[in-house]
Amino acid sequence: MTFSLTQHTTTLFIILYICLVILVSVSSSYKLCESSNQCSVGSECVNGRCSNPFAKGCLVTMKERLTRDELIGLLISSDHDEDKIQQPEFSGYKIRSCNSFDDKKTRTTTQNGDANCIKPVFPYEEIRISPGNWRRSILITWVYEILLSEIFGVPVSIEMGVDDKKSTDQIGSFYDTEGRFVLSDNVYPAHHLVEADRVQGVCSLTDKPCSHLMPEVWYVSGRKDIKSAQAKGTILQEESNGMVLDMGYYIPYFTATTNSSLATFYGLRGEENRQVLARTFLEPTSWYDFCNIVDPSNCTVPMEGVHEGVVAARYPQTDEEKSSYFMPGLYTGHFRDTERTNCTINPQCSGHLIAPHCSWTTFADNQIYWNNIKLSLHGPEAPNNGYSYEQMMQIWRAANATRSHVFMWWVPDLKNEEFHGTDYAFQRVTLPTATQECLNYRAEKLVNQKCSDSIEERRGDPVGACDYAPVLPKKVMSRGLKTTSSANKHKSVWSPAYVLLRQIYLPEYSSQDLFRKWASFLSDETLDAPREAVCEWVFEHLDELMRYSPESYPRALESRSYYPIALVGYIFGSIALCIAIITVALIFVWKGHQVIKTGQCNVLSCMAVGYIIVSISAILHAVVETSNAVCTLQQWTLRLGYTLEIVPILIKMSSINKLGREARRFRRAVIDPNHFKKFLSITLSIVVMYLIVWTALDMPKRVDDHSLKDIDDVTTVCVYSGCASHSPVWKIMALVWETLLLLSSTVLAYQSREIIQQLNESHWLAFLVYSHTLFLLVRLVVNVLLFSNMIQSSMSTKAIALILALDTIVAVVVYFCPKFCLVLRNSKGTRTMQVEINHYHGPLRRKRRSFISGVNIPSGGVPNLIRRDVEQTGSNEDIGLAAMQAVAALDLNLSSVERESSGMFIGDEQDNEEGVARNLQPVPEQSIHCHNSTNGDDNTECNSTYQNADVTE
Repeated sequence: MTFSLTQHTTTLFIILYICLVILVSVSSSYKLCESSNQCSVGSECVNGRCSNPFAKGCLVTMKERLTRDELIGLLISSDHDEDKIQQPEFSGYKIRSCNSFDDKKTRTTTQNGDANCIKPVFPYEEIRISPGNWRRSILITWVYEILLSEIFGVPVSIEMGVDDKKSTDQIGSFYDTEGRFVLSDNVYPAHHLVEADRVQGVCSLTDKPCSHLMPEVWYVSGRKDIKSAQAKGTILQEESNGMVLDMGYYIPYFTATTNSSLATFYGLRGEENRQVLARTFLEPTSWYDFCNIVDPSNCTVPMEGVHEGVVAARYPQTDEEKSSYFMPGLYTGHFRDTERTNCTINPQCSGHLIAPHCSWTTFADNQIYWNNIKLSLHGPEAPNNGYSYEQMMQIWRAANATRSHVFMWWVPDLKNEEFHGTDYAFQRVTLPTATQECLNYRAEKLVNQKCSDSIEERRGDPVGACDYAPVLPKKVMSRGLKTTSSANKHKSVWSPAYVLLRQIYLPEYSSQDLFRKWASFLSDETLDAPREAVCEWVFEHLDELMRYSPESYPRALESRSYYPIALVGYIFGSIALCIAIITVALIFVWKGHQVIKTGQCNVLSCMAVGYIIVSISAILHAVVETSNAVCTLQQWTLRLGYTLEIVPILIKMSSINKLGREARRFRRAVIDPNHFKKFLSITLSIVVMYLIVWTALDMPKRVDDHSLKDIDDVTTVCVYSGCASHSPVWKIMALVWETLLLLSSTVLAYQSREIIQQLNESHWLAFLVYSHTLFLLVRLVVNVLLFSNMIQSSMSTKAIALILALDTIVAVVVYFCPKFCLVLRNSKGTRTMQVEINHYHGPLRRKRRSFISGVNIPSGGVPNLIRRDVEQTGSNEDIGLAAMQAVAALDLNLSSVERESSGMFIGDEQDNEEGVARNLQPVPEQSIHCHNSTNGDDNTECNSTYQNADVTE
């Protein structure tokens, strides 16, 4: 196919023109930049466009932009008192609180080193707001979002409910980093509020659209879904948001000056005005209809309009473009005479009325019909043939671009301010004055029929044909908002969200101020006009908005601790740990000494290790800033350490008690040498299993105790950190276990009191049990006070740290120090003598070893072991006497034999076919008497009074 030069030139011109128009359009839609210097303060150049300058907060950004003199000047010009500037809401602007949509990217630092958001200081539940699908609802939402996020520290997110799905990003938020301005898909999403109540106000628990608040609702009484939920209690009674709306019908100022009779229903009604209305108010044409119906070239060639400029630069390419009535640089709009407006071919002609979809609060079918105004609706939105919000704005701009007349239902919005002072400023059209009867009829009946498929039902009765009265929009809240605001058991950290949103009232005509500011920023393409308008308005009216603050809010947070108690706990815990470590070291060094052997090295070692672990637990309890890990370690170390402390005592007391019982009956007491290991292993296993289950099901975690204090005229929440599980049953069971162990030891200590006093353990073992019991009682008292809420967990934790430390120190001093002192004294001359008697009884040989301890024996010439053979078949008493005679044969100087205060005893060991047996023979005061024989032999007679008790180990 060949083209002429003219055709080539024309085609090239069209292509270049379209590309230029697209480039201009994109440039006007985005705030283009090459560097951050070209963006406003707080904004950065990202991928060639300026980011949201308020991503980290409105107030802190405004403060950064202004010098102090400029700040004072702006506040004073907005009727702020200069002395109020020093108050927290003016001087302490902070970065906003993070919400659930702030991912790692937005939480990291920006190029200037500041974070976009900070973790909420208080444990407030996130509040979600569902705005309507009109601009003012978005602006009100942003005002609430700024106050809650930046002044009161409550995280806020926006629930747009796109495609009836839960929002998962920042779209619609004032802090959206991309700076998007998007209208919601919903008008009054009452089901969002119902869902919030279902999950007790915690929207993170559901994957359905969920919100706590609808910021603006008109005619609540006519909303069946809202009233039904209110009757069930899931939605609270509505509250006024403070605004006043003057909705109604508007024509351009240009139209009113052309024909002033059109500004009142007196000049509109009647058959005589039919042709005037049909001729004046023509039907707007979408871009798609223009190209397919009006333009002969189907928009393949730019078509000049009746006024300056090209009507359509090209054919629409997307569904959005096809349904558009005005597109800057691409389609200027067109109003045409159709069969419905042509009275020549249609005697029932009528002018065209622009009205929204019936989901809005419009009663156009009723008002136009019963006031006999010859206008009709023929828009694309069924069932009432209305238009979308965006299309209505496009039609007004198209009328302005083409100097056409338009008759539109409207409510004051940005467009009013955008065209203020021009020929297309909004001029109100008056209808018959509203009466209470008329308003009641609408609220009770007509509001439920305005979306009917039947035109007769939408028209209703003539009683509802009055004009609109000023509307007082309502805010509607979910019961879940009230629930979650007071969910925390500590009143000091209750969220202020419910009280603030319930009682705040925006100034009566604040919407006009907001839209006027928005319009004033439109000329600067580097600015995010709607966000600039809202932020500046909030900044100027902050003192007025703060009047609605809940009592004692906003609050400051200050971490505190019971530092004196914690410090004492640290000190004594460290001392206890050092003493316990030294104890373990000394036991290891002196493990071969008879005193340590007699006290059973394995028992002493387990006890000392238990004291080390409990000392560590004391230090962990004294930690000021606790964490979940510290809280868990507190319980593990305490329970394991205490078991290692008490169980060896219990085993030892049980063995001693059994020894004494069998000795009194002159019977052999058989003690299994593996009994200690078995019993200790079983008890430790039980404790470990219990701790594992406790940690898995209800792990001890950090809990913060709060108290309110006024510090420098600021309400401050003082936080004291402690530890607790969700249920107190776990700690109660652990205390019951410890109580049973100590109670058993105490009973055994009392039963064995006489035996203990006769052995080298003396009375210190009983004192040890009694001291542990005393400190356990103190701990029980502290826990009872905690469970009865008389003291806080933070206080109880620090008190227990001190109790555990003192318990360990006293235990070591009472039980181990006497043993170590005895070891030291024995090292200066006190030692144990052993006498081995080989007893022959027929073909069998029985070896028996006796020993004497606690006696100062002079060094030099005195052996540690004496062997002697006997062939007699006497009793145990005879063999014991032979041992004593062997000792007496050494001709010791009696003046050098001294009793030790810790006691002296004689013990016998014997080897036979049954194994090794020991006779523990208590030696009372002056029970050994030695003298030289009168018959001149070499033997020395020693008389001893003792009892025999064979014990097999």
